[in-house]
Amino acid sequence: MNDKTKLRTGAELNDKRKDLEDIASIFEVLNLRFFLIDGVLLGAIREENFIKWDWDVELAIFEEEVMPNATKLLNALFDSGFEILNVNPFSSFFKINIKKRGTKFSLVGLKKSRNKWRYRSHFRYPLYLFDNAKHVKFLGKNYLAPFPAEEMLTCIYGQWEAPLRSSKQSEYLNRSLYMPKFLTLLIKIKHIIVEFDSYFLRLKMGITSKVFPERREYLFSNIMLKKALSEDCVFLEIGSSDGLEMSNAIEFTNGKLSGYLIEPSIENLEKSKKRIEKKSRKYNVSVCYINKVVSSSNENIDYYFSSTSTNLSGISAIPKDAEKRQIKSTTIKEFLSKENISLERNLVIKLDVEGAEVEILKSSIDLFSQMPNVSILLEVHQSLYKGDEMKEVLGNLFSIGFNASIVETAWVKSPDMFVDSGYKPIATYNNKSLYDSIDNNMVLTCSSKEILNMANITPFFTKKIVRSILIKKRNK
Repeated sequence: MNDKTKLRTGAELNDKRKDLEDIASIFEVLNLRFFLIDGVLLGAIREENFIKWDWDVELAIFEEEVMPNATKLLNALFDSGFEILNVNPFSSFFKINIKKRGTKFSLVGLKKSRNKWRYRSHFRYPLYLFDNAKHVKFLGKNYLAPFPAEEMLTCIYGQWEAPLRSSKQSEYLNRSLYMPKFLTLLIKIKHIIVEFDSYFLRLKMGITSKVFPERREYLFSNIMLKKALSEDCVFLEIGSSDGLEMSNAIEFTNGKLSGYLIEPSIENLEKSKKRIEKKSRKYNVSVCYINKVVSSSNENIDYYFSSTSTNLSGISAIPKDAEKRQIKSTTIKEFLSKENISLERNLVIKLDVEGAEVEILKSSIDLFSQMPNVSILLEVHQSLYKGDEMKEVLGNLFSIGFNASIVETAWVKSPDMFVDSGYKPIATYNNKSLYDSIDNNMVLTCSSKEILNMANITPFFTKKIVRSILIKKRNK
C-alpha cells in the first residue's frame, strides 16, 4: 500500500483541520476567497470529515483575485508558520503549495473562460457552480463551496457516493473533467511562450557565471563598492574568498587607499592575494593581509571552513562539510588601535561574514559613534538572524548618524514593497537591482527579516528581497 492511500490517524486529521482553519483566517484578513474542491469537498459532503486516505488538500482560488495579491498571500502564509514548498506563477498553471503540520495544501488557480468554465491546464469545472457558491458547514466552520456541491462532485468523480480507495486519477476522476486535448496543447504552447523570458534569463545567468564568474557580484563589487569608496580612505575588507572587492577598490581609487584584508581561512587568503597583487603592482600600493577572524571578541574562537563552498565559511553559519578550526579573533576597535589608524580617517568596511555581521556591528557601535566618516557595505543574511537582533543593530547605527545609501535586491529586480512605495531602480543586472534613497525604516525591515516575493525565475519566489546594503555616516 503506497503512502497516498494510507489511512491517516485522528491526530493527523486534526492537524489538517487546524491548517485549513489557519488558511481560512489568512484569506479572510486579505479579503480573498478560496473554495473547497476535489477531495476535501468530497470529504465534507460524503464523510463530513476529511477522507482518511486522501492526504493532500486542493483548494480552488480565482486567478484574477489572487495573482495580483500573490506576494501578500505568500508573506501572510509564511508569517503564520506555513512552509512555501513551491510556486507556479503562470496563468492557467498558477499554484501555491504549502505545508505546516504535515499536510500539503495546494492553492490551485482557476481561470475564467469566456463562456461556461473555470479551468486550469488540464481540468475544467462548470462556471455557474462557482457563481452560485454557498458556504457549507465543515468540521465546525463555514467554507465556500461550489453549489450545488453534489453536482460539482458528479462532474469531478461521476459516481461519488461510493468510497473508492485509489491513488490513480484514471480510476476515480470523471473523464468529462479533463480539458479537450487540443485546448490543453494550446495552453501549453502559450505557457512556453510566456515562460521563455524566465528560461532565457536563467540561461543567461548560468552562462555569465561560467564565462565571467566575477560578474556575478557586479552590482555589489562594482557600483556599490565604488559608491562607498573615496581616495585616501581606509578600506577594511572583512571576509573574502577571492579578493575581488579589494582588487576593485585599488582600481577605483587609483591605488590611493590604505587596504587591509582580514580573512580567517588561509586558503581564501592566499587565493585573494594572487588576485590583489596584480593590481597592487600596477598601482604601486601595498595591502596588509591578516589571517584572523573579526568578531566581538579578542580571543581564539571557533571558525568553520568549507572546502567545497569557501565563500560560505564563517563563525555563525556552519556549512554541512565544515571543518572546525580555532582562529585568533579581533574586534574592529582593537584592529584600528593596533594598526594606529586614526578615528578621523574615512573608514570603508566591507562585511561578508555569513551572519556574523550582527555581533561585529553591535560591538562596534560605540566606536562608530566617535568616527565622523564611516561607510559599511554588507551582505545581509535574514534567515540567520535571531528575532529582531539585526533590526536593533541597524536602528542603533541609524540613531548615531548612519543613513541608507544603496540597497541591492535579491532574486527579483522590483520587489512589490519597493514598487508599492514608488521606488525605481537606478541599475539592474540579471535578476537584481540597485535602489537609492530608500527610507531608513524600510531598510530596517527588509534587511532584518525574511520577506517573500514572487519571482519570474525558478523557484519563482524568494524569501530574501534584499541581498546587501550600503550605509554611510558623514560629518556634516
